[in-house]
Amino acid sequence: MDSLLRDAAVALRSLRRSPAFAAVAALTLALGVGATTAIYSVVDAVLLRPLPYAAADRLVVVRQHRAVDARTPMEVSYPDFLDWRAQARSFEAVAAVPSNVSRFVYEAAGGGDAEQIYGALASGELFPTLGARPLLGRTLTPEDDRAGAAPVVVVGHRLWRTRLGGEAAAVGRAITLGGRSYTVVGVMPRGFEFPRSAELWMPLLPAIDSLAQSRQVAFLNVVARLRPGVSVAQADAEMDGVAARVMAASGPPGLSVGATVTPLSEELLAGARPALRILLAAAALLLAVACANVANLMLARGGARRTEMAVRAALGAGRGRLVRQMLVEAGLLSAAGTLLGLVLCTAGLSALVALGPARDLAGAERIGVDARVLAFAAALSLLTAAAFGVMPALRGARTDPAEALRGGAAAGRSTVGAAGRRVLRALVSAQVALAVVLLVGAGLLARSFAKLRGVELGFDRGRTVTAQVYLPEAKYPGPAEGRAFYDELVARAGRLPGVEAAAGVLIRPLEGPDGFDYPFTIEGRGADEQARNPLLNYEAVTPDYFRAMGIPLLRGRGFTVDDRADAPPVALVGRAVADRFWPNGDAVGQRIKWGGPASRRPWVTIVGVAGDGRYRGAQDVTLDVYVPHTQSPWPLNHVVLRAAGPGGAPAAAAALRNELRAIDPGVRAVDVVTVGEMLDRSLSRPRFNALLLGVFAAAALLLGAVGIYGVTAYATAQRAREMGIRVALGARSGDVRALVVREAAVMAGAGIVAGVAAALAASRLLQGLVFGVSTADPLTFVAVPLFLAVVTVAAALGPARRATKADPVQALRSE
Repeated sequence: MDSLLRDAAVALRSLRRSPAFAAVAALTLALGVGATTAIYSVVDAVLLRPLPYAAADRLVVVRQHRAVDARTPMEVSYPDFLDWRAQARSFEAVAAVPSNVSRFVYEAAGGGDAEQIYGALASGELFPTLGARPLLGRTLTPEDDRAGAAPVVVVGHRLWRTRLGGEAAAVGRAITLGGRSYTVVGVMPRGFEFPRSAELWMPLLPAIDSLAQSRQVAFLNVVARLRPGVSVAQADAEMDGVAARVMAASGPPGLSVGATVTPLSEELLAGARPALRILLAAAALLLAVACANVANLMLARGGARRTEMAVRAALGAGRGRLVRQMLVEAGLLSAAGTLLGLVLCTAGLSALVALGPARDLAGAERIGVDARVLAFAAALSLLTAAAFGVMPALRGARTDPAEALRGGAAAGRSTVGAAGRRVLRALVSAQVALAVVLLVGAGLLARSFAKLRGVELGFDRGRTVTAQVYLPEAKYPGPAEGRAFYDELVARAGRLPGVEAAAGVLIRPLEGPDGFDYPFTIEGRGADEQARNPLLNYEAVTPDYFRAMGIPLLRGRGFTVDDRADAPPVALVGRAVADRFWPNGDAVGQRIKWGGPASRRPWVTIVGVAGDGRYRGAQDVTLDVYVPHTQSPWPLNHVVLRAAGPGGAPAAAAALRNELRAIDPGVRAVDVVTVGEMLDRSLSRPRFNALLLGVFAAAALLLGAVGIYGVTAYATAQRAREMGIRVALGARSGDVRALVVREAAVMAGAGIVAGVAAALAASRLLQGLVFGVSTADPLTFVAVPLFLAVVTVAAALGPARRATKADPVQALRSE
């Protein structure tokens, strides 16, 4: 220990004598360690830690699907959920929640601004199924989940802290949600979240009213807890049969279904896992670039310390002692870099949570620097010290004392030999290769994001304002009252100054990945063909919806006020539906009905074909069918306005709020945004992935450029006499510059070639994260090497210019 302390003191003195070297090395390591630790903290919180539920490995999600299409899940009706729960023997508890989280308007006591809160309706078995215990009070029970029960709510930790003062007295307090009073009966602990992003929970059955009796309306997802000893495969086999029996006994005739059982962890993390793994790999590549850079610095510095090492060896220091001395120095640099990296990590995590799609990440609230992250950083510190310190230490300890001391002053200027220079160049080539891999990945994601951002949505993205409208349940208890309100709202909003058209819609575009998906039957088609029909995206709209959204009417007619509830049922379909099912004829005049071939639903006549839209996201065109809101059982949820000019959206939004207050002060419009803003919101995850990988790639590029510059400058300085002699013998400045730049280009070229080959292999991992571009995109794979070639030349020009200034007289005098 005494020897190690002396070595540490010597290393500190040595580093103090080279402050520039120490600062550059520590900052370089801090960049790599900070990035890697930050991404690890996210991966640890989201992927590695167990879910915050008791015995989470026994929790599963049960999804229904049509027998002919197991890839497309279907929601479950409430009566079907009850039958599933009664017949399943693989589970000790079964619960149901709607497929989408709900939005509630929270109104503070004593007035003030209303806030939109994400919440979930839940059957009374949800909390026991999850094994979740409250922080305060109690959770929902089956007694709460029955018709006529008192309105109660369980709130999440954030809502309790921010809106209820974080006091124990909050339990028992009444809060107002959507114009109705609820009693808070419990507070969940920090970190509890199910479904994702929910901040409050209220009983399911009192809220769904008549839907509780309908098997035709499927809107629930089912979560269950496996009995001890029952595997996922066993439960999957049982539920496939249960779902088929229930549908055969009570569902629409001719509709054959099955069920799939999936671990809850896979369900929650499926979307985040690939991107986070790729980002962690990218951060590790950046750390490798940083280690290679510092190794280069230490090798170059070791060449200048040959005399020092020779004196130590001559005074009796063995090779092991010299290696230890240099490793201690590397350890101090690594420790300093790690400490700086933790500072960067802490700052970077705040930016990651702020910029990232935190609402889409299960466990995002656990992201931070804790004991696990500190342990990871400590292990990383040791690993990086070994990665960049061992090779320079071994080479530095090989000094021949007699030869080095015989060289005198010249030895102080001498460096590593030819083998050492090859090592320096190989490390720079490795840096460039790693930078190529990161740049290609960033380029592919950036091009993919640009494609998504510029995709044709089918809607006017700049002039169309959308808003979610909340109607107080007490005043608007049923669909009839809701329809009357929307009829008045769109009629009055359509006459506002600066508004060209106004309409209501069931679910606005880009609201989320889920919606109303309906099976259907085409008149005159065979049963086998009908069984393969996909689900249609169902939208109920008011007559002026297509004009308000900027959706073109391609054939037929739109809806009118004559399409009343007692009129013959009609519908419009999107062009994708018309082209798919009537490719050789006109869809107008054809008839469909909801459900399977034996369904008793009335036939619906298609009266028009509209342009396609991307309702669920920018990636795919949906198969859309529109019905008049007067002929739909569902109440509308959103309103859309078309502003008169490109810059009229803010004025239209303000006018909408004013008009709502004039119609009914109790009605709230929240989340008032344009379609373009909805698109930006839906692209938060691909934007985040592209941005973060781009930052890593830029850092790797900078470090690679610094490595090229440093090695080129170092090699040029060691060849000052050679350059002077060349000039003395008549070499022109351009020839000397070309010589230096050519050597740098060869060094970087080897890395570019290796990097392109590695990027071609690694880019296949991005397959599920790119849109509109190939993972072997020629533009990206050509642009990145060309860009790196330009960077290489730019990095080598400084040393090349200095080489032309070599003094030939001084060079010849030394010879």
